[in-house]
Amino acid sequence: MMINTSKPLNFCIKQENKATFVDFKTTFAGFPKTIAREKHWQNQDKKLVEIGQKITQLANLPAISCQDPQLSYQYQKYLYQLCRPLIAKYREYNDKQVLNVVIKRGAILINAYFPINKNQVLSVIGKRVKNQNFLGVRFSDWQMPKNISQYKILSIQEDCIATGDTIAGLLLVLQQKGLLFDKIIVNCPVATQQGVQFLEKNFKNLQLNISLYAYQLNNDFYIMRDNNRFFVGDMGEWSKISPKSYNKKAFWNKKRLDY
Repeated sequence: MMINTSKPLNFCIKQENKATFVDFKTTFAGFPKTIAREKHWQNQDKKLVEIGQKITQLANLPAISCQDPQLSYQYQKYLYQLCRPLIAKYREYNDKQVLNVVIKRGAILINAYFPINKNQVLSVIGKRVKNQNFLGVRFSDWQMPKNISQYKILSIQEDCIATGDTIAGLLLVLQQKGLLFDKIIVNCPVATQQGVQFLEKNFKNLQLNISLYAYQLNNDFYIMRDNNRFFVGDMGEWSKISPKSYNKKAFWNKKRLDY
């Protein structure tokens, strides 16, 4: 089976023209914004922690900074370095039975880091819909391989996990479509501990490969560090395609789905 929820989630799935909307209703109304320090899952790799700090420094520059090609390249290079341990794990299980999922837009960059066969990709646009503490996710522009039923493993390359709502919504929609998998693997460079706990609590057959954990969210569900700083900022903005003049040093540029 693909997934089993360990307890009923408060959600509904609606069709809206060509889009599919997952309304989580009150699921995230009491979602913890902070994990107490004594309960933190520790980040063990000091090099990854240092890279995360460099990403944070860039993320908290003025918003227009992400439009600077050199700063954007630095951000993407550091993000690649965070993904390298995940790529090593991916190489161990990747084969013709793996269907790769790319949730646009930030994950387009993450996908480009991995040695993925473009014929084994399901891509979809996922847009969070927020109304105070109530969250939903709207999925559109589904692009699926014709032989999708042959895949046994689902590998989701995600840019970050804040609450886990996007991944949860995707899995629920796939289940509704009758798409079942023996195992679901999520590769994500940065995730909140509470987002990972939410996914682990509500879904089975799920393996989460995370490089760095964060512990705070603001009221808009952005991942935060101490002192009111963003951890990664708007990864969608920082992950936009670089100018072609960067192709040589930003080798992932030409591997993007939007190249």
